[in-house]
Amino acid sequence: MHLKIYKPTLEVVEPENGSIITNPFLKIVGNASGLRKIKRIEYYIDEKLAAYSYQPHFQKTINLDNLKNGLHTLKIVAYDSIENNNSTEIHFFYNSNNYQTNQPTIFWITPSNNSSFFLQETPITLAFSINSPLKVQKVKFYYIFENDSKNHLIGMI
Repeated sequence: MHLKIYKPTLEVVEPENGSIITNPFLKIVGNASGLRKIKRIEYYIDEKLAAYSYQPHFQKTINLDNLKNGLHTLKIVAYDSIENNNSTEIHFFYNSNNYQTNQPTIFWITPSNNSSFFLQETPITLAFSINSPLKVQKVKFYYIFENDSKNHLIGMI
């Protein structure tokens, strides 16, 4: 039933409204909750879908490399199991002219940070981008079993 009381609630911790972003990787941190289970969260920049996740406690990073300097709107929409939804908007100013780094940075697209998977869900698609790919010689991928602190190498590219 799509009544106002069933709409999910959103709390965005980061970024704050009115933030000045100079890093080409926009970090988004927050929580979504509701009377029903949160099904997905969508992230839009200037009305264009930029990313999505399936975790109610979200920490997402969006690559801003193709974004022009200036004022932009981040819209976050949370959906519950029967498509009740609620959204919030955050305005930020992007200024890539002030960003300098000598180190490559990996930007994870999917899966989201701290995701858990079952063997039946394999294979899992890993998607990422690197801000300075010519500076990278190789990337190694690891996994950690639950209740195990040892890193297990999956492979490298």
